[in-house]
Amino acid sequence: MTARVVTIGSIAATAAVSVLLLAGCSAGPGTDGTREAVHLGVRAIPVTTSDDMDDFALAASRVNRGGTLIDVDVVEGAKRGDVIGTLYYQVGVPRAEFMGAATGEQLYACYSVEFDFWGPRGDFNHYSYLHEYPCPTEGAIPAIDLETDYGKETRILPAPNAADAAIEVLQQLPTEPGDPALIGGAIAALFDASGSTSWLPVENAPPRVVVNGGDVGVAMGDENECVLVARVGGVTEQKSIAPVKLRPGELGCAPESALASDEARSSPH
Repeated sequence: MTARVVTIGSIAATAAVSVLLLAGCSAGPGTDGTREAVHLGVRAIPVTTSDDMDDFALAASRVNRGGTLIDVDVVEGAKRGDVIGTLYYQVGVPRAEFMGAATGEQLYACYSVEFDFWGPRGDFNHYSYLHEYPCPTEGAIPAIDLETDYGKETRILPAPNAADAAIEVLQQLPTEPGDPALIGGAIAALFDASGSTSWLPVENAPPRVVVNGGDVGVAMGDENECVLVARVGGVTEQKSIAPVKLRPGELGCAPESALASDEARSSPH
């Protein structure tokens, strides 16, 4: 479960308007050098695909290159393929490239980068995905500190061996399975360490268990990543479920879904 990243002050709002007015145009003191600096930072973001802008933002905030990440904008309710958010960068213009700036003056260029599920949106050739806009304030802007300002986020995901652990426990259960809570505890005890990354802490999703006579259903995860395992008629196996059936109003990632028919878990199309 992830908290939403929100914008700080009015920087992103100002930037968004500027980008709309100036997209595709040269605005400000940016040079090939500043564009290359931001480009290298964006390319270094370790998250490559995600439906959640928080993933890209937190990863970007931990990249020690590419200028300063000064703000984040999140599009709530975006669908796959739509823009899910925007990162805003500031980078100093090298003094040798001031193009007539007064001696001793430090100039800054600001850029926005839109993201969709597949990462930065646009063509990397010639930095065309980087949109320069007038920096919202003069001088250096502090880097946004997502972890300090909003708390270190933790994502709850199925353990790397979630399915194997559930299968092992269910195969050893007696004909009368017993207490669902005890079954869940036995499964969790077999979990490997969570698949934590360097940019986003991860905890193992707890098993949820339902017992129906001699049949047992287990679910781990949520609508974004779900693992289902069932013992039905003495046969234990992992069950697949169509992504559409994980959406609100559908079966969802629930232990009862593991016991549902294959037809009920499959896509209607």
